Amino acid sequence: MPDLRRAAAIALAALVGAANLGAQVPPGATVRERMLLARADSLYQQVQARAERERQTNRERSRAQLVEAGGLAVIVPGQVSADEALRSLDSAGAILRDFGGVPEGFARSVVVVFENATDTNLALAAPIVRGRRRAMVGGVQLSEGAGSSTLKLPGLVVASAIAWAYRDARDVDWREWLPGNYGLGPWTRSAAWTAFESLTRSTWTVGARCLAGDVRGCRLWLGVDRDSSPYRSRYEATEIREYLNRYARWFAQGSATGRECLSGSAAACFEFALEGRHLIVSPFPADEAGRRSLVRAVGALHGARALERALADTAGSVGERFARAAGIGEDSLLLEWRYWVLTRGGRPQDRNLFADAAPAVLLAGLLLAGARRSRG
Repeated sequence: MPDLRRAAAIALAALVGAANLGAQVPPGATVRERMLLARADSLYQQVQARAERERQTNRERSRAQLVEAGGLAVIVPGQVSADEALRSLDSAGAILRDFGGVPEGFARSVVVVFENATDTNLALAAPIVRGRRRAMVGGVQLSEGAGSSTLKLPGLVVASAIAWAYRDARDVDWREWLPGNYGLGPWTRSAAWTAFESLTRSTWTVGARCLAGDVRGCRLWLGVDRDSSPYRSRYEATEIREYLNRYARWFAQGSATGRECLSGSAAACFEFALEGRHLIVSPFPADEAGRRSLVRAVGALHGARALERALADTAGSVGERFARAAGIGEDSLLLEWRYWVLTRGGRPQDRNLFADAAPAVLLAGLLLAGARRSRG
């Protein structure tokens, strides 16, 4: 029995150490132990050889292929059929045209590259995409079927990659304010309800003010102005403290200003929020769904060209850019947006404003009263 345990230990050591070296025969090893080591080394080499063959096969199957249609271009793994890629490009083109915020010329200057495509150098060197901006995408979805698997390439994924590339090409105001997937896709019942909930369930005081009809509260909630001190303008110190206590107390306790905030210092709360900008407390009280709803509303109420003009604008605040593109004042635009959100896509002339928004106004009053009671 001791010999068997010793042999097993030697074999295990061989398996562990075989990644870089062949099995090393220790001094004094018996013939049986030498045979076990040789066997372990052989088995390991077989496993490695099989894994390498699989890697090479997968690499060959995933070799990059370039597909272009209508000025849009993608580089995808070889498993994606040309028909699937062409359908995806047609769908992406339709989505971008319907959205309108991304200029057609920009979309034609991008090549979308899927990261699970291998050996992409040759495809990227093709004249039709040489010099284009590269938009990287995590990978192609593998869908298992009955006895087979296919690679799906949703058009929305391609369109979103191009839209993200356009966002990254904008100035700092747009890059910071625009949320992920900033408005692509149809205005569905689900999207409408998400936008409605984003405003009506906001826990921030400025959100409740906006819900009650205070347009200044809407501007602050959406964060569309160039406020000199965003956190001081858009938040109350007690809100930041309550938020940290509930969601990030451990993080705040690791900072001197964070501890001061938790101890009651209002100035420290604003300072700590600025220290952890974007990481703990966003400079925008509205979440991504809330900010996305403003993009969607501008497109729905004023047309795709207005949205394109707004996103191409680099003068003034985000709110000024949207208003200028829509051709109305900023407060008027935000009142339109608020009505559009509360009616889940309605236009001001379509319904009676008070009748549609009255439940939300009542909810806003309750939220404000509750917030004031809780803060004493």
